[in-house]
Amino acid sequence: MPILETKTKPICTSIAGAADLIGVVPLTISRLIKAKKLRASRVGRRVVVRVADIEKYLDANPAVH
Repeated sequence: MPILETKTKPICTSIAGAADLIGVVPLTISRLIKAKKLRASRVGRRVVVRVADIEKYLDANPAVH
């Protein structure tokens, strides 16, 4: 069962959106991306994170949530 379950789940979100989903500040998400613990992609100037990758990170790190 997915952790982040909604009726219309977005495919990707911004760093701020990822932080809201996990319940941390955006700086934490940026640090996780820099440490290669969370995958992200650039779309133009914007950095996006797949919701599936956030769920995968949370499954692998149960102490976070």
